[in-house]
Amino acid sequence: MFENCNNRADYLKKVIEYENILAPSEFIKLHSECSAGLPEIAESQLLKSTNMMNSANAEIRNFIRHTLSTNVIFYSSPTTPSNEKKLLICFCGIGNRLLVPIPVFLQCIPDQSFDVLVYRDPSQTSFLNGIPDFSNSLQDLVADTLPHVNFATYKSLVTIGTSGGGSAALYFGILANAEKAISVCGKHRSLSVGNQMKNELLDFDGYEFDRMVSHLIETSRTELILVCGEKYPNDIEGAQSLKRNLPNSKILKIKKFAAHNAFLFFLHRGKLKEFVQMLIKD
Repeated sequence: MFENCNNRADYLKKVIEYENILAPSEFIKLHSECSAGLPEIAESQLLKSTNMMNSANAEIRNFIRHTLSTNVIFYSSPTTPSNEKKLLICFCGIGNRLLVPIPVFLQCIPDQSFDVLVYRDPSQTSFLNGIPDFSNSLQDLVADTLPHVNFATYKSLVTIGTSGGGSAALYFGILANAEKAISVCGKHRSLSVGNQMKNELLDFDGYEFDRMVSHLIETSRTELILVCGEKYPNDIEGAQSLKRNLPNSKILKIKKFAAHNAFLFFLHRGKLKEFVQMLIKD
């Protein structure tokens, strides 16, 4: 699994790659079988993430990974049929994760109650152009996913996005008629206008997602939640920018929190699972 690594940087990069895709049981197996022969920097990173997983939930979740595309991964538990579960649809930020490694996040999700679908956009355009080699826009993403995962077989849909994926989660939730859509430390795309982006966008004005849902916004019943730190001005501004364009949304401020990574804040306090489940459940 580390055959092509030639130096410390290669090993660390590979560990982070695994942190961004593996199911919890896969990551535990990786740590158990491979860590002894790795450079200290890689072994230390594996141990750190394993400890984070155990902190999130002591029992390893029974998710099985199904790779639909390089940047679209579906995690499910075979013991419970989909009609007895909800589908949690996740939009990663620019780190291709959900503020914490994917197996750490999955440890917080009850595998008998949810299947999990993870979208990543390595182009770092916050899903405006969809997902490379899978879908050409956020609007097309619903139809392009259905041949792989049938949304209609689930009790309901819940969407969640972190940081750069927060806005996409909200608007996709409206497009997909989700029960709930959650942005964790995200912002409206209009705040990105003028920023240097790796992938140049022609005619980018920041309101592309708003136009996609303009015909749905008045009748949508999707509950919209905007999470930010009570004492972090950047994310407060981000939540307020979303609130201005999605007036039915609700801002949820984390008391005494003055940074960007809300999930790490709760993980260090042993309350990440409690916080995530509070967000995604009824």
